[in-house]
Amino acid sequence: MNIQELTTWNRLKTLDFDAAAAALPFSVRLARDNAWSRDFAVRALEEYRKFCFLAVHAGHPVTPSEEVDQVWHLHLLYSRHYWETLCRDTLAMPLHHGPTEGGADEGRKFHSWYGSTLESYRRYFGEPPAELWPAGDERFHERHDFVRIDRRDVVTLDRALLRRSALASALLGASALAVTQALAQTDAAGPRSYAGMWLVLLPIVLVVVLGIAAIARRSGRTRKVRKGGPSVAAGFAGACGGHGAKDKNGDNHAGADGGHSGCGGSSGCSGGGGCGGGGGCGGS
Repeated sequence: MNIQELTTWNRLKTLDFDAAAAALPFSVRLARDNAWSRDFAVRALEEYRKFCFLAVHAGHPVTPSEEVDQVWHLHLLYSRHYWETLCRDTLAMPLHHGPTEGGADEGRKFHSWYGSTLESYRRYFGEPPAELWPAGDERFHERHDFVRIDRRDVVTLDRALLRRSALASALLGASALAVTQALAQTDAAGPRSYAGMWLVLLPIVLVVVLGIAAIARRSGRTRKVRKGGPSVAAGFAGACGGHGAKDKNGDNHAGADGGHSGCGGSSGCSGGGGCGGGGGCGGS
């Protein structure tokens, strides 16, 4: 990094998101709103810092991963901190957020931007963590289908958890069948065969218990949520230009210091921003 880049990065590293007196700090709300563990939310927040750095210094439009975009969306709700503390005092430039026109061409563009973002990430920070920066094909996979729901009214099921539960049920069923057969053979052979039965059953029971314990540990970990598709992907036109880029909510992320929604421009969405720019978080 050169002096200017290092200055930006040092400012971002020391940027405090969690108000000391808040009963619901930013990172806690981020974890709650996305059903993430606190540790995963903190890691996503650190990647958001890197994204902000790339938006300023990559030299090309950049697009966040879905996880990083969730941090960005929440940060926009904290408008004073976003526009004044981040944009004005830390980055010295505005990062706008507004509606987009959408369309297939936009989707292809975002995919390209995301690839360029990963390349610049590697140049500055090394290999990005796959759980927070998935490959482009995964990031924009057409099977992604996301909606906002109230979990008081809707029951959600984790497909991965269902698969692991099915595996646990199969292990238990096989174990029960083995025990039943062993008991039947013992009754037929007489009491002297009990020792041999336990020599057979104990390894089976041990394997089943260890397997269920491993499944429970994996199921207990909070699964991250990835969202978006080729035509509804999060995007951001970085420093020095770029058009809008659509995210999962139909929102646009436009550039800074130039471009259609750049420095001093209007994004066409609700809310006034700081740092000399119009726009803020708006609807689709």
